[in-house]
Amino acid sequence: MVSVMNQAMWVSSLAGLSTLMGVLLVFFVPVTQRVFSFIIGFSSGILLFISFAFLLPLSIKYGNLSQIFAGMGLALFFLWLLHLLPFCKVERKGNTTDFFQLSVLLFLAILAHHIPEGIAIGMGFEIEHQVGFSLALALAMHNIPEGMGLAMTLRSTGQRPFLFISLIFVCVISLPVGTGMGLLFVQQSPELIAIGFSFAFMVVLWMIYEIGKHIFSFYLRMFVHGLWIGGIFMYIIHQFH
Repeated sequence: MVSVMNQAMWVSSLAGLSTLMGVLLVFFVPVTQRVFSFIIGFSSGILLFISFAFLLPLSIKYGNLSQIFAGMGLALFFLWLLHLLPFCKVERKGNTTDFFQLSVLLFLAILAHHIPEGIAIGMGFEIEHQVGFSLALALAMHNIPEGMGLAMTLRSTGQRPFLFISLIFVCVISLPVGTGMGLLFVQQSPELIAIGFSFAFMVVLWMIYEIGKHIFSFYLRMFVHGLWIGGIFMYIIHQFH
């Protein structure tokens, strides 16, 4: 049991650190708004594949309809509460304040899906070892463009480096924190498996929608191209994994 826990925590920590890798890339690779839109689309495509290839099927496999709907209902309630926050309403005027609101929205969205996805990784390691590794691999690839997106929006605000570093640090550790919660849930309450996976499924779909609708105002075509390529890329990786 200790071995499984250690593996899950190490793998999820590495997946979380890939967010930092994406942040660092922004400082060494020039990124235009067109590229940014493609990156977010690519990241969303990976998330979309994770949702329908892992999260939803696992919730169906390990639970019943009442547990699945309970998880989705809890997710919708949580997202409704999150949507009430002022920074979840981004005005499209293109000034610094708007970019700050967009960066906070992206930060909250990352936390909102990192923790449930971390829970899914922990549950995956406990019930099907290969599932945990597959989820962690997919999220590691997703977190790189996600980190780039967060870094770009934060850098556009002109905020102090301390705030920048603090938000990135919280994003990095949120994934292993969720993994620890997932391991605990499976050990203490196995009936929470389906609820956890269905909760994560709904949160991921929300994240794609919320971030995507703001990227639409930049370069819709690049976002859609990235979405398709990200999904196909993840499918190919899944076939060889």
